[in-house]
Amino acid sequence: METVGDKLRLLCPAISEIPAISGVPFLSLAVLHQGKIIHTAHFGKSRHIISLPYNETIYRIAPLIKVITACATALLVKEGIFSWYT
Repeated sequence: METVGDKLRLLCPAISEIPAISGVPFLSLAVLHQGKIIHTAHFGKSRHIISLPYNETIYRIAPLIKVITACATALLVKEGIFSWYT
């Protein structure tokens, strides 16, 4: 019997074209079902001198740091340590 993961793997050739078509260097995909990861895949290459395939360990934190900072600030505001207003 073919599983959902098997069916998703069959889509990989089509999905692998998305980075080239859209102009982004890479794409990562994760499918969760009832809180469990049932499929992950990574497509594309790094823009660096060495063309490395992307995987979950390659991503940089820079794009996420704004969200992390905003959440940390919101927690400090909630605790009364900071204020949104001066």
